[in-house]
Amino acid sequence: MINLRRVLVGVLGGLLTASAAFAGEIVLNGTCEYGNCALPDVLGSGQTTGTLFDFTYTLANTDEYLINGGVTWSNAGISLNFDASVEYLGNGSGTASQTDVLTLEFLQYYDEGSMTSGVFNESYFAYFWGPIAGTSSTTGQLSISGQSLPLLGPLHPGGSADMFSPNNVLFGLSEPLLGVWTGVYTFGAGSNAGATISDEAPEPASAVFALGGLALLVMRFRSGKQRA
Repeated sequence: MINLRRVLVGVLGGLLTASAAFAGEIVLNGTCEYGNCALPDVLGSGQTTGTLFDFTYTLANTDEYLINGGVTWSNAGISLNFDASVEYLGNGSGTASQTDVLTLEFLQYYDEGSMTSGVFNESYFAYFWGPIAGTSSTTGQLSISGQSLPLLGPLHPGGSADMFSPNNVLFGLSEPLLGVWTGVYTFGAGSNAGATISDEAPEPASAVFALGGLALLVMRFRSGKQRA
């Protein structure tokens, strides 16, 4: 039996020294933003890697978003931990947003030897702040090798921002395991520049716009391993 512990996002910077040869992948709306999404690497036992990310994405309607944060993947006890911020920057016409959906995925293959079943936990804690429309929302979900855990959310501005789904038992797993966290960020029509779904507290000067609080987008695993 292996207990897999959450790696605190706060120590992310110290975890970015692992070899990039085992980097995971980051995909936004089907576009590969980090890693080799066509031929992913496999993270071997005891290996850890991670990255900071900071990029912009423009939708067909010219609404533009800034996506940044950091992620660590570890197979020293399987885990995928990240923090992310998605901010509406504006558009070519200088108007409020349309209804925009951004799907952010973090992917990593893990080689544990011969894991055929496991118990997995997932948690999701998100904040909304800035001039964001009340119809905005976010969801998060973990899948292991194509088997989905419960959907967490939707979370809404001003509502509950913390969800946890413990002790999900999966069977029929095969190596290497593919762990995928999918976060869906929906910005309601009428959101203005600066509207954010994030894991960072708003600055004091903008606290009047806060509709949630400090968000932490985290996936935690606890897994049992059976050898054939």
